[in-house]
Amino acid sequence: MAQDRRTSDAPLPGQFPGSEAPPPGARSDLRTVEFVFRQILNSSPVGISVSRVRDGQIVDMNDEFLRILGFTREEVVGRTSHELLLWTASDQRETIVREFREQGRFAPRAIEMRRKDGSLVDVLFSASALATADEPHTIAWVMDITDRLRAEERLRASEEQWRSLAENAPVVIITLDHDATVLSVNRSITGRPVSEYLGKTVFGFLHPDHRERARAMVEMVLGSGQPATGEFPIVTPTGAPFWFQVSVAPRSPSKPADGVILVAADINQRRKMEEALRESEQRFGDIVRSLGDWVWEVDTASCFTYSSPQIENILGYTAEEMLGKSLAHSAAPGDHARYLANKEAYLRRPEPFRDLEIWYLHRDGHRVCLAVSGVPVFDAEGVLRGFRGVAHDVTERLREEAEVQQARRVESLGVLAGGIAHDFNNLLTAILGNAELALAELPVGAGSRPLIAQIQSAGLHAAELTRQMLAYAGRGRFAIQPVDLTTAVREMAQLLGASIPKKVELSLDLADGLPVVEADPAQLRQLVMNLVINATEAIGEREGRISVRTVSGEPGDRFRSDFMLGKIEAGRQQVCVEIADSGHGVAQ
Repeated sequence: MAQDRRTSDAPLPGQFPGSEAPPPGARSDLRTVEFVFRQILNSSPVGISVSRVRDGQIVDMNDEFLRILGFTREEVVGRTSHELLLWTASDQRETIVREFREQGRFAPRAIEMRRKDGSLVDVLFSASALATADEPHTIAWVMDITDRLRAEERLRASEEQWRSLAENAPVVIITLDHDATVLSVNRSITGRPVSEYLGKTVFGFLHPDHRERARAMVEMVLGSGQPATGEFPIVTPTGAPFWFQVSVAPRSPSKPADGVILVAADINQRRKMEEALRESEQRFGDIVRSLGDWVWEVDTASCFTYSSPQIENILGYTAEEMLGKSLAHSAAPGDHARYLANKEAYLRRPEPFRDLEIWYLHRDGHRVCLAVSGVPVFDAEGVLRGFRGVAHDVTERLREEAEVQQARRVESLGVLAGGIAHDFNNLLTAILGNAELALAELPVGAGSRPLIAQIQSAGLHAAELTRQMLAYAGRGRFAIQPVDLTTAVREMAQLLGASIPKKVELSLDLADGLPVVEADPAQLRQLVMNLVINATEAIGEREGRISVRTVSGEPGDRFRSDFMLGKIEAGRQQVCVEIADSGHGVAQ
């Protein structure tokens, strides 16, 4: 029966005749099972080959084995397994043979096999002895793992890439479990070794003042799965805080409660710079507030981008009101064109300027002169951004300088008047002396006596004018004597008229019969002259009128008590000279 089995038309053990259907009329259940088994093997994703142990001849291979090697069934069946081993590397071939002989099997191992076209294919290879009814066979399994190895290689390369990226990243990457225990950290933080962090709660390394805030943020991420960021100081071994910008995200988006990843960027230098900037701004603000000068900054359109509070004391506007506005509208009419000309000149040629004096109008309308100093401001590319500087109110200084100049002019006029009066007085002395001698020698009825008398009278009036000029120059002598105030003012009319501009009209309202006063005539005339000159200045360049009036009255009748010099007894009359003008007054 065994011989009949061997010579029958049944396939050899291990032979897989493709998709042959059972012979017609087959009645054996075994043949049916073999047919089904062969179908399963040909559809297997694992390559299977069967060879005889006696001569190593390959009995058959399934379709997957043929596909892997790139051969047809006819090219493989009948060849030996030794030839098959030649398709592997020599070191791998020797290992397979030795291990199979020693153990009767070859454990699954990744090897390279050469295909028919010469290319290499990575497979998982294993083999074992197969006991059959007639003689032993060897069965070998191969699985194409090329794609898997490539995927593993890509995964390995990706892991190495990300590991290298994490290790060399400029940020600290920390993984925490659900209890905020440090699982891993990519590099040392603030001088501590990495091992010092592992297995410890991360909050213990934070500054005590910020631990609860950090704990709340981590718990929020664990609960919601939403990322969060914040700035926290990590305590260095020396105890100093070292600031980081920390981003927290779940380790697994699908399981946020499992733990989180912290990415911490070093912002310690930035915090120091910010602190230095705050201190600098505070220092600048303190200096600006302590200055009496106005500190300002404008853009290229001359609109203010910064103004210190001193502007309110200088021009009446608040610092907030000045932002975005220009001083062009505040320039005084006489200086508006000069303001615009200076602005255009410095825009064309940006350079520092100092003490540029321009008159402006205060919010209430009065004039203010500012001495402005500034420097151009450029951006990183060298483009002009605007100007910044300071402005000082020099109005009072200019007024004082004008008063000093006026005093000097008056003083020079006094010196000139005194010199002229002195020389003129010497001439009058000769004229009056000769006139008096001529009158003494001429007989009473002489026809020339009236002419000489007129010469003497004119000389006396000229001498009076000379004394007034000497009093104006401050060279007169102090002599108290009875003076008729009306007469004294009337005699000054000619000199007063010469002292005022032609546009100003001098009006005299002098009362006769006033009580005489005890005074120095020269000083009294000088006082009236000064008051008239002040009235002239109050009128300025416009047309106007100056009125001089002499009056008298009882104490408390028409005179204010604060105008009186000394105490006047009741029943005694007062004498007054009133000088009024039509001007707007002298600026203070």
